Amino acid sequence: MSKRKHGMRMLILVFFSALLMAGCAVRANVSGYVEGALDARYKAEYTKYMRMTECSQSEAQQLHEDRLDACMASIDPLEISDELKEGYRTLFDRLLVDVHYSVKKEKKKEDHYTVEVLVLQYKKEIKNFACRF
Repeated sequence: MSKRKHGMRMLILVFFSALLMAGCAVRANVSGYVEGALDARYKAEYTKYMRMTECSQSEAQQLHEDRLDACMASIDPLEISDELKEGYRTLFDRLLVDVHYSVKKEKKKEDHYTVEVLVLQYKKEIKNFACRF
């Protein structure tokens, strides 16, 4: 397994462990919860997550905003204009929507669940995106 895939799996595992420790409501459909949380965080699709956690739309939207903020933190050290930062935020938003993953059925082991998430490599060409420099 490549270091990148291993790193992505570890990131997802840490993310969901943190959500569970924070007291998010997880019902019997653990795989559905994971898929709903990923959809909200990456694709800005909130319906499934809201149904699974009984949270408000603004709380679900905050997951996506937090993900965008994390992407933006990677360019914070660069000294670029606010206008260019907004262009990068738009770009990151478009890239996140195109993330492809597959959530497998949960496996219960004693007192915890394991959910495998397969993340497909990103191969899309970015077109029609313009930033002024």
